[in-house]
Amino acid sequence: MPYLQKIFKLLKERLIMNHNQKHGVPALLSLFIPGLGQLIKGHIGKAIIAFFGTIVGLMLLIIPGIFIWLWNIYDAYNSN
Repeated sequence: MPYLQKIFKLLKERLIMNHNQKHGVPALLSLFIPGLGQLIKGHIGKAIIAFFGTIVGLMLLIIPGIFIWLWNIYDAYNSN
């Protein structure tokens, strides 16, 4: 577990440039991998929910999965 925390800390340090420029990169990352933008911002709970919610939504029904994925991108862009 401490190994994962080190990885998250390194990703956060490397991918978030400064406080003025932290919206676009997480949103772009969330476009490709659901929850990655939240993970980069340090919202681990939201990242887990976004990732598994999108996966389960896409497996059960396509429409809910797409809505969860779109919320994920929106949240990665707008959350602090």
